[in-house]
Amino acid sequence: MVQCSFLAIFLCFLTWYLISVHRKEALSNDQMRIMFFWLKVSVEIFFFYYLLTFINKTSIKISADRLIVKNGPIPTFWMPVVDLSSSDIDQLFFKRIIDGELGHIYQLIAITQSQQQIKLLNFIQSPEEAFFIELQLEKFLNIKHRKISTEYSG
Repeated sequence: MVQCSFLAIFLCFLTWYLISVHRKEALSNDQMRIMFFWLKVSVEIFFFYYLLTFINKTSIKISADRLIVKNGPIPTFWMPVVDLSSSDIDQLFFKRIIDGELGHIYQLIAITQSQQQIKLLNFIQSPEEAFFIELQLEKFLNIKHRKISTEYSG
């Protein structure tokens, strides 16, 4: 939505500018003002959207037949809604994804019966929290915990 608009506006202006440079045409002051105004507006809209996503909460809804993980109230492109059939989940595990100045961040991942890995949760702050969520979901879904090669083993 907003991210696509930002990208579209940015690419239009970049294309317009590159064509003008390639043709060795100078952009007039009015054209430059218009171009930078819209570029500025698109960047501001993108950052406003990004800041609004900080009010989001993640909800996990689980039943005998479905597992649904979604962020809201504002949709995010980096964490789409996950809707899986409970019977399609083979295993759950978590892994560390960032190890640097920011510390350690963890992801909870589901492995489907077809061995596809699907991110359920991102940016979990502690391995204890990730492990607790993993165990609770496995317990509810009656999944026997198995060690996965890429799983965090702190």
